[in-house]
Amino acid sequence: MSATDDTIPVRVLTVLTPPDSNGYQGVSFAELYPAFIKRMRSRYGRDIDVGTVDLKTSDKSTFDIWGSADLSKHGLTFDPEDRAIQTNFWKRYIGQSKSRLTQVFNKHLVPVGVRISDGPYADCEHEIDVQTLRTLSTTCLMTRR
Repeated sequence: MSATDDTIPVRVLTVLTPPDSNGYQGVSFAELYPAFIKRMRSRYGRDIDVGTVDLKTSDKSTFDIWGSADLSKHGLTFDPEDRAIQTNFWKRYIGQSKSRLTQVFNKHLVPVGVRISDGPYADCEHEIDVQTLRTLSTTCLMTRR
């Protein structure tokens, strides 16, 4: 999973692994998931310089899967460390920038045209907990940038 864009790896993981899929390749989600996690950690991990990250090559679906706590249907157990790494990435990426907060909110947390399914924060929770989002929002509103 070395593509420069997140879309191909997430599609391979989600479209080609269900046994009832037309594109099924005989490899399960559980078999590919460790490579997916390794890729996410290498692209968005704690040691990544967020100044070099271009979210134009990211895909909301990758962050949703990475932050999903329910992997039981795939026979996997969620690693809370992945959620911590993801939250750390968003905190560092947004920092005190209003424009980055807006960009992340509009593209990743609640993209325009996406129906909010289970309440106003349910879709955000896969990527960042609401309290952290509120803290970042308050910090950004208090700065002059």
